[in-house]
Amino acid sequence: MDRQEIIKALSTLGEPQDGQRWQDYSRLGFNSGDASRLISLVKDKEGEFYESEEDDYWVPLHAWRALKPMMPTGLELLIDSFHQVYEDEWAQDEIPEVVAAAHNKAIAPLVTFIMGTDNVLEARFLAVDSLVQVAKAYGSLVAKVSLSLSDCLKKSPAAERKLSGYLIAQLIELKAADAHEAVKVAFTEERVDISICGDLEDVEIGLGLRTERDTPRPDYHAKDRTDEDDDDTPRIEPVRRDTPKVGRNEPCSCGSGKKFKKCCG
Repeated sequence: MDRQEIIKALSTLGEPQDGQRWQDYSRLGFNSGDASRLISLVKDKEGEFYESEEDDYWVPLHAWRALKPMMPTGLELLIDSFHQVYEDEWAQDEIPEVVAAAHNKAIAPLVTFIMGTDNVLEARFLAVDSLVQVAKAYGSLVAKVSLSLSDCLKKSPAAERKLSGYLIAQLIELKAADAHEAVKVAFTEERVDISICGDLEDVEIGLGLRTERDTPRPDYHAKDRTDEDDDDTPRIEPVRRDTPKVGRNEPCSCGSGKKFKKCCG
């Protein structure tokens, strides 16, 4: 298909419902030869769809969903699109699933992107999420993904404390106790933003290596601290959204009266 044919086909699909099974995009006639054009729609560099008030607003979302059965075709181009999509809630939730469909072929290019210091930090977070999703989708790859995350942590420079904190948080998500030594070294070298993953004792609790703290918990966010925070429950909890995503053309929940995409979207 050419670009306009793809846009026409995807525009008919409209806004998806949160939690609904993805449809079979192959029925629209897509094949691996369409991957590069689909990715160009995902990137939406000119804001053609982001500014739309019509159903074609959702073209980028349907484009990345259509890519899933084609993986690993277009994998590296899709990873490069993280620079454009990392702020989008739907992309944060769904693109890791698309990338994970590439199975073990996703691991090396994701690691390369994560360690690319010229890449936007939040886009690198999306790459970390995608790497973790590979492990969640394929149990046989958990050890390989955990090792890759641990290697990234070992190589993360002192200036990248937020990245190190995020890597550790995701190692906890995978219960990667084998990464304990790399984690300890990162803390010893003061390369970790503890507001993201907690201190070493909290991390060890998260990894299942201890059941309680030996020392009082530090004030990770002193200005935001409430009495409810003064307990000994583990700091680490997987951060997942429990509420449905707001449609980008719906009124913003903040009460501004603006559409979500023009306000907090």
